[in-house]
Amino acid sequence: MKTTINYNFKKPEATDTVNIDDLNYNADAIDSKMKDIETNNKNLNNTFDELIINAGNSNAEIVAGRLSNITGKTFDTFGHRADDVDSQLADTIEQMQCKTNYTGGIVTIIDDDGYANFFDHWKPIADANGIKLSLAINTGITGTQGRLTLEQLKQLKTEGYDILSHCNTHPDLNVISLADLENEYIVSKKYLTDNDLGDDLALVYPSGLSSLTDAQKAIDIKTLTRKYWKYGIDNIGGVNSLPVDSHEVARQSYGFDNISVSDIKGFIDKAYNEKKWLIILTHSGVNWVDSNVTNATSVINYIKSLNMPILTFRQAELLVGNVFSQGDKRTQNYNFVSRNGACYNSGFGRINVPSTTSMDSPITDYDKNKISTRLIYDNQDTFLHAGGVMSVFRGNEDLFSYALFYPYQSSKTYKRYWTGLSWSAWADMADTPLSVTMPVSGMDALIT
Repeated sequence: MKTTINYNFKKPEATDTVNIDDLNYNADAIDSKMKDIETNNKNLNNTFDELIINAGNSNAEIVAGRLSNITGKTFDTFGHRADDVDSQLADTIEQMQCKTNYTGGIVTIIDDDGYANFFDHWKPIADANGIKLSLAINTGITGTQGRLTLEQLKQLKTEGYDILSHCNTHPDLNVISLADLENEYIVSKKYLTDNDLGDDLALVYPSGLSSLTDAQKAIDIKTLTRKYWKYGIDNIGGVNSLPVDSHEVARQSYGFDNISVSDIKGFIDKAYNEKKWLIILTHSGVNWVDSNVTNATSVINYIKSLNMPILTFRQAELLVGNVFSQGDKRTQNYNFVSRNGACYNSGFGRINVPSTTSMDSPITDYDKNKISTRLIYDNQDTFLHAGGVMSVFRGNEDLFSYALFYPYQSSKTYKRYWTGLSWSAWADMADTPLSVTMPVSGMDALIT
């Protein structure tokens, strides 16, 4: 019997009797050779990838190119970084073009401290009325006696509830040092992100800034909070006008024990009539009695009778949060711009939003004694090519003018100044207490 030249497959001749063993032999031989080819290809691909990575690791310029200076993340290859940049650019375009068409009042309910009996007290009421709440949790005592477990928190998030930070251990803001408070922030934020519960959206101040006896410490805490969170939520009381003070968002305290609709109606009506944002603070784990169910249900029914949405903090922020946040109202040095275009500043001229200037337009293209703020799309960003928000401060004397740039999805801030002939290079202001919140798409019914 003849065989093939390369792999010795059997070739029956016309005079040979067909033998099933010969057919099986050929099939097994083909299968074996194909598996060898597949294995060799995989080994070659792995070797090629290793060569690319090793070659890059031996070249300082290539290593630097694989590092994102914005996020600090290092990629294995240029291709992986390009894919990541492409994805971020797509998200940037979608989010920066996000607009809201909602102009009415909004109510948000935040329940503090993450008590386990939230499942017995608030959740049945919320579920029965088709609403979701936000929960401010102390991450360091999650799962301890009387507190919600990690599994329960994940369930709540899956069901649409919103999980926010309430620090790690509920410290006394009057006593804790700024260094220890920063560690509280770091540990709490890491717990939320590592367990896919939340992000850097908001911190709910334990006991509120209003509990502080030292006014300067309140300013210092807001400055520190700005470093880690887009919003800081207080319990100062009242309703929020737009734009909000990003790191001192007002919240009205109600326990629903001995609280009737008439007690809270004034704040609900104010939010409804003046188209403002009412955030209600509750502690369902403390002093919850039978009357709470009746009172809480009555309050919810009254809000719903006004056709005013009850949204989580995250949902409401998409409609009435800030696209730009700079400075601190307590220091009388601030600029806030809300998603609906409302501006609130400390009086340096007015905020001007130019439509014709580019990122590198000369200072003479801007109005004097005004702050000009604009969104910079990725294809307009000649600095980092990532997009962001830029503010240009032009005074009466051009040599005192400067610009600030807040890259999209970054905590960094960059500054440059007008030299008299051109702009200086951008410089990193790592210690400057400034932040920016970019629009996020979502909530199809209320956002176009």
